[in-house]
Amino acid sequence: MKRMNIIAVALGMLAGACILTGCYDDSDLKERIDNVEDRVRTLEEKLDGINTDIMTLQRLVSSLSGGAVITAVERIPDGYRLTLSDGRVLEVHDGRKGTDGKDGADGKDAPVIGVSEYEGIYYWTITVDGKTDWLTDADGNKLPVTGAKGDKGDPGTSGQPGSDGNDGADGKTPVIGVKDGYWTVDYGDGPRFVLDEKGEKVRAVPENAADGIFKSIVPTDEGILFTLISGETFIVPRVDDFGVAIDTSDPYIRPGQRRVYPLTLTGVSDIYVTKKTDGWSASVENDSLIVSAPASASTGEKADVRIIVVNKRHDVRAFKISLEVADIRVLTFEDEDYKGDGNMLGQKNWSSLIDSPQYGGPLLYPNSTARIYNWYDQSNTELASQFVNQWGDGNFWGGGIVISNYVDETITSGDYMHQLSVYWSAPNGNGGNGGSRNFAVQNGYKDLKPGQSAYNNILPRLFFKDGKARIIKSMMVNVTTYFVNCWVNGNGLTDPAGPDSYFKIVTHAYGPDGKELDAHPEFVLARGDQVIEKWEKFDLSSLGPVTAISFNLVCPVDNGSGMSQPAYFAIDDITVVF
Repeated sequence: MKRMNIIAVALGMLAGACILTGCYDDSDLKERIDNVEDRVRTLEEKLDGINTDIMTLQRLVSSLSGGAVITAVERIPDGYRLTLSDGRVLEVHDGRKGTDGKDGADGKDAPVIGVSEYEGIYYWTITVDGKTDWLTDADGNKLPVTGAKGDKGDPGTSGQPGSDGNDGADGKTPVIGVKDGYWTVDYGDGPRFVLDEKGEKVRAVPENAADGIFKSIVPTDEGILFTLISGETFIVPRVDDFGVAIDTSDPYIRPGQRRVYPLTLTGVSDIYVTKKTDGWSASVENDSLIVSAPASASTGEKADVRIIVVNKRHDVRAFKISLEVADIRVLTFEDEDYKGDGNMLGQKNWSSLIDSPQYGGPLLYPNSTARIYNWYDQSNTELASQFVNQWGDGNFWGGGIVISNYVDETITSGDYMHQLSVYWSAPNGNGGNGGSRNFAVQNGYKDLKPGQSAYNNILPRLFFKDGKARIIKSMMVNVTTYFVNCWVNGNGLTDPAGPDSYFKIVTHAYGPDGKELDAHPEFVLARGDQVIEKWEKFDLSSLGPVTAISFNLVCPVDNGSGMSQPAYFAIDDITVVF
């Protein structure tokens, strides 16, 4: 569509009038030219709306022909935003009918493009002055909205794939335009004048043109009913976005274990367990899937549980959760779970490794290196840890992971003298995860900024003392009172955290070959004025089997010598898969 063509026709008509009558006062001429330009501008705007709708219609029919359905409908000011199952998102505008035009000598309705189904295929139609016909090519063939399917490929020999078939031809989209003051339609082979039933060209009258091609869009129980200005209707099936979300990141289960999987249901009216592996039990209770493994299940045994969800329109979807029986062990740091021969003090418990006072005690700050702090979860997870002793004095300020049971519910006492206190308390007054008594606290970080000398440059680590590689599935983490006080209020060594500050754990793990893995799972303990308020799960299962793992603490709060926030965090309930 060329704007100048439309203007040229109008100017030519006006100029001719001046030649015949003579023009001395051009004010009337200017007014008439302005009027023409306004009419042209109006026509261009309407053409934009019409052709945009035609393109939308082509995409809609293309998706429909490919078996797509509408999965979501959102109302927008002048229509709907539709989400289709093939990933397309379309905005369809309804009710844009334009103003009623007055019939002059050539004042017929503008051509309207539509679609109609014939023998299972949608073809383009064109309506001129109330009469609808097929839109055809130069040879009189109906023009499809979408291309025909390609030929099938040749079948392959046994065990070999067949050859690819030929692609089908793409469907083309007609474009409505104006040439020399008359309506045109272009289907890819150049614009052709639109002809009325007498075979005459139809003059382009802006007042008679609609703003689009959709008359109405009505959501129904079956789908979305589209009505075109041409009068044609069609329904696109609608399937509401419904289903169930299950956290399957942890696929392991112990023999005889009962696990509860919370379900997030969307648009679900009914849910059923339809199938489960023999010997296993599964049920849905209170929006949770409850699965129990048989006590006789063997390590490595796998099982599936299938569920069906149904929405209010009786659409059905199936989901599956796959589980694997494993020997799962948890390092709780609780005395009743201690299984070793004896710790560094010769005692068979964890509590004897809790130093007193928190700072300056004999275990964490010994006068000699004859006995460097260490622990070993023997006959359970086989995890062990010991001070890195990077300063040669065997003291905790050089970095390490130690056992603690100290709790502070306020931050006012949060200083280095209370470095082993967790900032959380269960109703029973204990500070461990789930209300348990004991947990661990790590001190130590490695500053990774180039050119800076870190106070601590060797990270504490957890390692499997027997040298075997295993999956550390997860652990619970929390903040210490000392850190929270400094984060909020600062102290003589650090400023309080700003709105863009963060404090996070960055993992460094080592695989079966002892080499560091490329993956570095992270956990954010604090960001801006937000600090975690309870024990939270740090998922480490993505690392796969490891022989050792270290945790660095990263924070942009810097006093010029490196990170200035206290490099402490709490650890509990380390889960290991054998």
